[in-house]
Amino acid sequence: MNCQFCRSQLPKEAHACPACGNLTPTHNAEADNATVPSAKLQYTNIAHDPPPPDPYNPSSPLGNASPEMQNPYSSPLNPYNPISTSLLPSQLSSTVKRKKSVPVKRAILLLAILLGIGAIIWPRWLHNRPITLTPLVANPSPTIVTPAPPPQAQSLYSQITHGTPILNDALAGPDNYGWDNYAEANTSCSFSSNAYYAKAGSSYFSPCYAKATNYSDFIFQVEATIVSGHSAGIVFRADSTNDKAYRFRISTDGTYILNKFFFDSGGQPHQTILTSGQSSLIVTGTNQPNVVSAIAQGTSIYLFVNNKYVDHVSDSTYQSGQVGVYADSDANEVDAMFRNARVWKL
Repeated sequence: MNCQFCRSQLPKEAHACPACGNLTPTHNAEADNATVPSAKLQYTNIAHDPPPPDPYNPSSPLGNASPEMQNPYSSPLNPYNPISTSLLPSQLSSTVKRKKSVPVKRAILLLAILLGIGAIIWPRWLHNRPITLTPLVANPSPTIVTPAPPPQAQSLYSQITHGTPILNDALAGPDNYGWDNYAEANTSCSFSSNAYYAKAGSSYFSPCYAKATNYSDFIFQVEATIVSGHSAGIVFRADSTNDKAYRFRISTDGTYILNKFFFDSGGQPHQTILTSGQSSLIVTGTNQPNVVSAIAQGTSIYLFVNNKYVDHVSDSTYQSGQVGVYADSDANEVDAMFRNARVWKL
């Protein structure tokens, strides 16, 4: 008899082909016949026969098996057992299903109320809290700062001063511009040694006007040298009859002041400082020439020393007038020399 699958010779009464392992036709028919149990098949009566030994059943004869053989999925350590707490922290496992107590809820509610009140009160406290100012300590050596020039001022100065001035006076002697030329006890304006001098005694100032001039918008420039004393500079948009003018002076310590000078109705002199400061552009000390310049354009006044911008202000008090120079003393008399006065009209 041959195997119906591989056609190999079957031994007598063989249940399966030794070559391919398939059941023989006779044995296969007995296994598939559900109505006639095969005598060769094992049959267990569940109702009467005892169950086969179960190594994972504690009541089984093999129930005394070692822990390695016990069922890991029926153990309290079973990670997939829904009642197991082996994966929870020991402190959390006993409280995981506990509801929050009432005191905890009240504490949370109270905290929320306090936070809400704080959100309202805190901004008001910040706004109304007292502020303590730290006293400023005087700087023993003041820092010299040269302000950044408005680009249009420096550009205008450079452009205009490269042109031809409408007044170009070496100040070597009297001329048609009407410069003051007098000498009194405490003030004097005079020409000497091809230069123009203004002198003032202690606590006096001496303005020296070019009375034949009158300009509105212009650049005025003079070379000033303080021979002795402290301060000297220029005047512009001046009224020599009433001694009204803007006055821009520099000092031997590198400071500068622009003030507005006038006499009141009672004949008392007054001056209002419009701006002041200290500049490294000023060559300090006596007998040091410095070029002092001012641009007057509308209500704007720009100040320059040695052809560089120093400061500016806006004032509409004086709109036009004469130009001139002056010496300003303090505790000591002052003697200042001037050369090369120039005016460029804007």
